[in-house]
Amino acid sequence: MFLFSLFNLLSCARQPLFQSQYPIDRDFCKVNIDGYQYSLLGMANRVDKYKPPNENYTYIMRICKEITQADLPINTSIDLSDAYVVRCDTKECQVLIHENSFDWTFYNANDKASGVIYHAIGEPFKISDISYYTFDVQYNFMCNPDSTDPDVAARYIFSNIDTDESLLKIMVDTAYGCGQGNQSIPTPTPNPFTPNCDYTDRYDELMDYGIDLHLGDMNGGPYGIRSVNLSINSGIIMGYLFYQPCERMECPPGYKCKSDSYSSAWFCLYDSHECESWGIIRNQEKFVTPQEDLLDGVNVTFTHETEDKKMVLMLGCDRFLPKNHIDFASKVTKSGNEAVIKGRSQNACIVPLPDPTPKPEKCKFEATNPTQKSTITLNMVDYDKGDMVGWTADVKISSTKENAVLYYEPCDNVFCPKGAYCEGDEDATIYLCKLSTSGKQECAGYGLLNNSINMYFMSVYDITEGVKVDYSADLGRTAVVNWRCDSTLASKQLRLPTEVSLYKNELSFEVYSKDACGSGNPTPRPEWHPPKPTIPPNPTPTPQPSVNPTDVYVINETHYILTPLSNYQQDVFKGNLTIMGPSSQEGKVYAEFHPWKFIDCPAGYECSANQKDANFWACWIEDDKSKYCHAIGDTRIKNEMYPMTPSNPDRGVELIFGGVWGLDTHFDIECDKHEDNYSIPFDHATVLSYSQTRNGTYFKAFLDSGAVCPREFEPIRTPVPAARQTPAPGYVPQYQYSKTIGDKMISINLGDLETHTEIITIGLFPHYQRNLFRYYPKTPGAAPTGYRVIDTDKTTANVWRCFNLSGVGYCHTCGDLNINLDYQLVKQNDLSGGLSLNYEGGYGQYETHVQLICNESIKGNEVDFDDVGFFTYQMKSPIIFAHTSLICPKSTGPTTAPTSAPITPTTEPTISPEPGERSNVTGGSIFLFIVIAGLVLYLAIGVLVGFVRQGTLGFPNADFWEEFFECVVAAVTFIFTCGKKGPSSLMADGQLYEKAVA
Repeated sequence: MFLFSLFNLLSCARQPLFQSQYPIDRDFCKVNIDGYQYSLLGMANRVDKYKPPNENYTYIMRICKEITQADLPINTSIDLSDAYVVRCDTKECQVLIHENSFDWTFYNANDKASGVIYHAIGEPFKISDISYYTFDVQYNFMCNPDSTDPDVAARYIFSNIDTDESLLKIMVDTAYGCGQGNQSIPTPTPNPFTPNCDYTDRYDELMDYGIDLHLGDMNGGPYGIRSVNLSINSGIIMGYLFYQPCERMECPPGYKCKSDSYSSAWFCLYDSHECESWGIIRNQEKFVTPQEDLLDGVNVTFTHETEDKKMVLMLGCDRFLPKNHIDFASKVTKSGNEAVIKGRSQNACIVPLPDPTPKPEKCKFEATNPTQKSTITLNMVDYDKGDMVGWTADVKISSTKENAVLYYEPCDNVFCPKGAYCEGDEDATIYLCKLSTSGKQECAGYGLLNNSINMYFMSVYDITEGVKVDYSADLGRTAVVNWRCDSTLASKQLRLPTEVSLYKNELSFEVYSKDACGSGNPTPRPEWHPPKPTIPPNPTPTPQPSVNPTDVYVINETHYILTPLSNYQQDVFKGNLTIMGPSSQEGKVYAEFHPWKFIDCPAGYECSANQKDANFWACWIEDDKSKYCHAIGDTRIKNEMYPMTPSNPDRGVELIFGGVWGLDTHFDIECDKHEDNYSIPFDHATVLSYSQTRNGTYFKAFLDSGAVCPREFEPIRTPVPAARQTPAPGYVPQYQYSKTIGDKMISINLGDLETHTEIITIGLFPHYQRNLFRYYPKTPGAAPTGYRVIDTDKTTANVWRCFNLSGVGYCHTCGDLNINLDYQLVKQNDLSGGLSLNYEGGYGQYETHVQLICNESIKGNEVDFDDVGFFTYQMKSPIIFAHTSLICPKSTGPTTAPTSAPITPTTEPTISPEPGERSNVTGGSIFLFIVIAGLVLYLAIGVLVGFVRQGTLGFPNADFWEEFFECVVAAVTFIFTCGKKGPSSLMADGQLYEKAVA
């Protein structure tokens, strides 16, 4: 015990000099911090040398170049690759710091242009059998615009932090320390990235001792920890390892990396400086395992994201090495796609692990339900066994029917069962253990004693539902324990379940105790459920939906919020949810939800309007015991998104899914940058509320996600010139298109569509940009004014794509029907999907797909673009979704008015008569009968009137009909001769008509 304490006291831990809290973009010898640019490239030839008064060593330092033999006072054979700090005496030199260890921060955060600090913590090197030495350096470059000499004199401050670590501060007043503001703020590294880097494992033979490893404390500089020369498989290949235990890093400066953007382990060849990734720390996964004997240490395994390869660091104990450092062995064993390297660290040594002391105050609960006039007083400390084993039960997991063992100690810790693998989770309050295929017990902790424990009523509506206790562990694991009443149990006796529920990372189960009973023997309250909706008197027809259910809110020219539902990667939720009704009423509904998949009507329920599928179903049992489901969310009915607070878009959004008969669902989704970027988390903890306001009745759910946080628009790249496309031989553009399928048809004349100009967001998740599109459906036209036209050889086009680049507006042609125009149904053999018009022949081989989508709310000949379109630089084919009522399917029968195709039918469909019962009288025959009968009556009555008045038989109104006949002849002649010939008596009128047409 004395030795353990002694080593802890004498350990020198790596402590970061500064913690960067600003967005940062590092480059070779320059940096952008929060929009302030600093560059030290002009000081590349500067060499600082300093000899402390009380030492025999001279310290040699460079900034932007590695130290060379010419910089040293003596000849040496040491490896100077990437060496930025070296110390020498009269006999030898030692490399103290490599380039990868240096990082940047502001000299004064209150005046960000006033200077920059360039600093590094060195790796320890051995100076005796039981001691190491570490050297740290800190350059303070302070702004002095008049000091332009890169070799300006510096002030040196040398400090001995303790016997085995020193710090040298170098103070330089220089123009290179003046930051250049108003730069683009760097983009953070990809989110979310929250690896679990903590591992605790008790030694089975001595449970008060074990390994307590926190890899995050061992991270190096921005480019990790650099090893000395490594040889792979006995020196066949030589290189360096850049290793970051609990982070990912970009390619080290001065090296060439393959396609990987980030890695936790770069292996770089000595000669060519080419690097490959050997793996990356796994986000939200366990990657630390014990070696065969815990005294030998642990294995840290990084696997490659896309390739079948991995690296294993066998980390053993070295009690003399300063804490939070790694000393790598010089040899790497590589077999196939697996590389194994050994290392030593004090962090991998056995240390005392005291039993955590629980805080009893967080395990007490006392509350009253005033409606039921009943109180529950529960102290979970009374149920702790205190034997490090707790309450145990053999259980079955409801979803998989697997057998497992449940360990539960309500307010104390349970040791990992002897011989079991607990993924580094020691001292848990809850374990769920299963047998692996090898026969070894594997346990996962779902509650850690050091984390918070929250207690509250399971239902504020009904006290008989008991008390809910929330526990949390690492890797996002949580547990929900529902303490229920069993008055027959003895005091301090706990009854565990025989079945548990495991949904993703949430474990839930019920336990029973006497103390979970409410005072006064309360009666359970009946569960509330929503009233069954009825068909409104005037249901609003549902417009044809967009094929692109994506909403965007543009904050400014640089940032936006997007809800690309079809890109969200999450499972369909099926389960019970708590629903809050008026006057604090509460109940349960069965729900099925997915943001973009359409889920069939749940079996065994009557579904609203006989709807086949929807995105969100809420189901309940009516008072008459009938089972009813209502589609409370269907993106085909409505899919709208607004920021919760326009003045603060970081807060999140309100997403509205349309429901049948106007009963919608409003999702209030709060922006949480630590949550997943590719889902809207929705689980059993989600609570629905039923709201009745003056604006209508709707459901509401409160969620949080990283997917609704503001994003930055991508930089726009100017198209590259390419050979201009020419029309195919014999090509003639077609301006009209029609298609009939069954009893429906679509017909479009491009000349009927109006010209449309609109700024939209285009891209492919999560890469988007802002473009202006001008669309001339039939006749090519000019580009919008105020923009520079890139392809100056073209003055007209059907589609123009325009954008801003560095404050200047540019346009280029993006499609011309005189080159080529293709028509194609969006959905094969389905007119409701719309019609795609592909305009080819744009600049740089660009072309545009304009998908005409039926939307009866668009009036007349107007066109309206979706706010979001598809685009990738590689395809050069923007897809624009253009809404118009002119493309809506029409009936081919007598009635040719547009027919609405609502998603949700609101009336019973009309049943067509059987073929044998069909009438022989048609609408056409009735029309002809009326026309002929009218003509006969006109002639008969006209002749009779003429005979009575004039005493002669003749054609009635002969002058009128003669003039009418001449007009018909003139019109026909004009049409078929393009107005160049005509009766002389009509020439004047023909000339006037030609002028009007012109």
